[in-house]
Amino acid sequence: MYRIVLLRRSYILCNRFGMRCFRLQETLSRKAAAVFMQESMRLSAHSSSNFFRVAILYMLLEGVMSDLFLLIAQDGPNAKLQYISLGYNLSGVLLLLFEMLESKNWLCEKARLLVKRLIFSYETSLFGELLCAGVMNYFTWVNRSSLKETHPAALAVSYYVWSLVGHGVLVLGLAAFITSVRIVLACVYVLRRHRTCAVLTAPCCVDTTLGVRCKMIMLGGYYWHDDQLYYKIEALKAFGVLKMVEEDGADPKR
Repeated sequence: MYRIVLLRRSYILCNRFGMRCFRLQETLSRKAAAVFMQESMRLSAHSSSNFFRVAILYMLLEGVMSDLFLLIAQDGPNAKLQYISLGYNLSGVLLLLFEMLESKNWLCEKARLLVKRLIFSYETSLFGELLCAGVMNYFTWVNRSSLKETHPAALAVSYYVWSLVGHGVLVLGLAAFITSVRIVLACVYVLRRHRTCAVLTAPCCVDTTLGVRCKMIMLGGYYWHDDQLYYKIEALKAFGVLKMVEEDGADPKR
């Protein structure tokens, strides 16, 4: 039900943004439109309280547990789809936890930007989830490992607690896999695109201004020039900013 509400809200926001672009005669690329759509489908608004985020986090964890139990009863192509669903839900959990940490201002600006650029970028966000279907051997190995053969320990601790331990190993392993894939791909993408890793830690006034308003960032939306980091105008459009002016009232150069 909550996903349906999000889809309806996303449709309304995209429709209004399209009308604004039409009135201002602004063009929008497909990539920018896709990013804006993803931003409009964020699970919680940037101004939401952490109590609301905790409630959504509970629903996501319920989805993760449902995926785990369904994986036990499925095999073949259906299992691969279930693995992708599990990775997608875990990705939502990671993003929601970071939003809760970000809203508390417990991270300095440099650390916040580094984590966001390494783990939560649109260029690398889908690869971890899609590769989840390719690590089925890992889950099969865990299911066939000594965790299933510890009958005395299961009797002593109870099968319920032991199943939670096994599922915890699966979830933590998959979360670590998604995070590591994103970090590696983000470093590779930045090196190929900008020829320097300084983009990952360099400050940017636009990132500081937008802050928690953006769910994720676009590594390809940056422009590195003279050891300074800028945003491309097309990237600003993707985040809903149709026009930027300098302090003197002139249009920006980039």
